[in-house]
Amino acid sequence: GKTEFWYVLDADEGAELIYGFEHPMDRDMLRSVIDEGRLDAMLHHVPVHRGDVFFVKPGTVHAICGGVMVVEVQESSNLTYRLYDYDRVDKDGKKRELHFDKAVQVLNMSPVRQDRQPQRMVRYYFGCAREILCRCEYFEVERIQVTKGFSFSVLETSFQVLLCTDGSGGLETDETNKPLRFEKGSCIFLPADLGRCHVIGECTLLKIRC
Repeated sequence: GKTEFWYVLDADEGAELIYGFEHPMDRDMLRSVIDEGRLDAMLHHVPVHRGDVFFVKPGTVHAICGGVMVVEVQESSNLTYRLYDYDRVDKDGKKRELHFDKAVQVLNMSPVRQDRQPQRMVRYYFGCAREILCRCEYFEVERIQVTKGFSFSVLETSFQVLLCTDGSGGLETDETNKPLRFEKGSCIFLPADLGRCHVIGECTLLKIRC
């Protein structure tokens, strides 16, 4: 599996995510409930709301259900094992391949629970409030409430991404003659070694470092 992080941008009333199993499982039990079409009843369905966060460890069975929009940050890996695909078909009417034998080798069969909110370790500065939502060996996700502005650097060791989830503002860098304007829904890629950056405006940003 691979490490993932979800930030819920929006969710319909009653919307859910699947996050781990509801009860302890083993290989034979899992095979049985899949063959009998009862897998969904064994999964942990989590009601979600805007602003909820989830750190998805490798080996955790998971799915994003209907009516949910998330920002998904992942470890750089193309590896995905499918246990079940809701009987969906492609444009040719064919079902996608499932990977039961490979999945059970890495799957966490125990129930998984996690607080849907971060530790609320908010640091207040002049012009903004900053909060680390997730930090692991593969990426870091920070939520920043901008009231006036803030500065940061993009070093040569990694690229960064800014995603505006509310409000609007502008981004100034040493490479620009005037601020790059952004608004809710804008996503800005900042290449490694870009140097000093400054954000102005009133907005909420996710700053992702990989």
